[in-house]
Amino acid sequence: MKGYKALNMDMSSAYGDMSYEIGKKYTITGKLQMCENGFHFCKCLENIENYYEIVRSRIFEIEAEGEIIDACSVLCSESITLVRELSKEEIRQYFIDNQERILDKNWHCRKALADQGICLDILVHDEDWRVRAAVTGQGYGLDILIHDEDCDVRAVVAGQNYGLNILIHDEDGRVRAAVARQGYGLDILVHDEDWFVREAVAKQGYSLDVLINDEDWCVRRTVAEQNYGLNILIHDEDGRVRAAVAEQGYGLNILVHDEDWFVREAVAKRGYSLDVLINDEDWHVRRAAKQKMEALQ
Repeated sequence: MKGYKALNMDMSSAYGDMSYEIGKKYTITGKLQMCENGFHFCKCLENIENYYEIVRSRIFEIEAEGEIIDACSVLCSESITLVRELSKEEIRQYFIDNQERILDKNWHCRKALADQGICLDILVHDEDWRVRAAVTGQGYGLDILIHDEDCDVRAVVAGQNYGLNILIHDEDGRVRAAVARQGYGLDILVHDEDWFVREAVAKQGYSLDVLINDEDWCVRRTVAEQNYGLNILIHDEDGRVRAAVAEQGYGLNILVHDEDWFVREAVAKRGYSLDVLINDEDWHVRRAAKQKMEALQ
């Protein structure tokens, strides 16, 4: 039986630890069992989207042999051979040729259609936000989707660098954080009520002299990750911030004696004072020190 199979970009499976080669026949040992023992594939290419994101995977035409279990959207066989890899052009043509049928399938399949840039004028009004987000990712219908009821769709609109002057005032912080990631309106968003918006501002390297004193440790940690104010943050009340300082390689001679094990673990991962940390009271620290020593040998 012919069909289609997806793999990661390195030819490995996302389900298990197996890797494949084109032209090589693979056969199971033991009893065939769906989701347990066998080689899984789809008869219809679009059904792959239920298990892999097609646009971020490699798609192969396969030949399945032996006993086969058919569970509608996915099948499982005793033996499988990867015949050839489909090109991006072939995949898109498949969706063009089958668009009417795919439009009537589940949201995964409709999203796969949108990812190919097909039927966007229809899918922009889809009932599922994930499909509309995929349409947004194509840069289509942004003037409509900027007002979408779902914040995730509006965040994708911001990610398209569209309507930032409107979305900066969005009621949902996730959308405002998306605006900050575009580097827009940072002078306003640095004072946002949501910490993750201010964190997004910090990641832009903006107003670190203000954010170093932020009330939220996540924001201060991000400031440390920007390699800013380490001489101050090394004394932060939150160990997670001090660990970020250690990760920058700063003040290791002080942080090696920190009260929190995860700070000392960060010091060990920097390869500092391993002769001391190998005997630390916490096993996480000792393990990190041992692994670092072995890596340096």
